[in-house]
Amino acid sequence: MARIDGNDLTLGLRGKFGKQFVFRQYKGRTIATRKTGQNNTSTEAQVEHRERFRLAALYAKRSMLVPELKTEYEAMARASDNISAFAAAVADFLKPVSIIGIVTESFTGELGSQLAIMVSDILKVKTMKVTLIDDDGSIIETGNASLSGESVNYVYTTTVAIPAIAGLTIKVEVNDRPGNIAVHEVTL
Repeated sequence: MARIDGNDLTLGLRGKFGKQFVFRQYKGRTIATRKTGQNNTSTEAQVEHRERFRLAALYAKRSMLVPELKTEYEAMARASDNISAFAAAVADFLKPVSIIGIVTESFTGELGSQLAIMVSDILKVKTMKVTLIDDDGSIIETGNASLSGESVNYVYTTTVAIPAIAGLTIKVEVNDRPGNIAVHEVTL
């Protein structure tokens, strides 16, 4: 790679020169490099990434046709730095909500006992389903968690008393606006 500074002949030069050299502009400088061979085979990861991006663009196109979603993405775009509602929808699809953790310290198993669920972005959550599973694999109860007025976490309140919480598995499944699913389990 050659770096050329202050040469009037190559100042602002870009593109190919013959079949050997390529000129590029980088931070106000002209860079000359040898032309590299093209490898037209894609890796499996590249193919998967392209497909995911294709699905994100399709989701964004469909979202722009739904007035409520378009309004939400326009608000997200205004809050972000200089992006469009379409780009906000693509970003929403590509970055799904994730479950950070389940706070079980104050959980006693009594009727009305609460579990707090922390997620990466509370605004992305569409539904949050909590399932309590006994140590033998039977489902004790299942229900939806909701936002609590004073907390930034989702809260699930038990509807039945659980006599022994040792071995209890708490399974949380979150769906976000684009349809991505995140699952997290904790065993006490």
